[in-house]
Amino acid sequence: MAKKIVRATKHGDQVELPVTSEIRIDPDGEFYVSQTNEGDIIFTPIHRDIFSNPAYDDIDFAQTEVDIGGLIGSEKLDD
Repeated sequence: MAKKIVRATKHGDQVELPVTSEIRIDPDGEFYVSQTNEGDIIFTPIHRDIFSNPAYDDIDFAQTEVDIGGLIGSEKLDD
C-alpha cells in the first residue's frame, strides 16, 4: 500500500502524519485535522468564530467516511 500523508496540527505545530487508511471528507466542507496523544485523528469543521461564538455550539458535523481495509464503513459524526 502506498504511503498516504495527511497534514495535521499536533501540539500547535504543523506536521505531516502517515496514514494507512484512505480518508475521504465531504468535499463541500473544510476541516482542521488533528491527532490526539493516543493517535486518534480528529476532523473539526472550520466555521467562522466556531471556537468563540456560542451560536455554533449545536453545529451538525459533516459526514466523514473512513475506510480501513473495508473493515470500517461510513459513519456520521455528530457533536
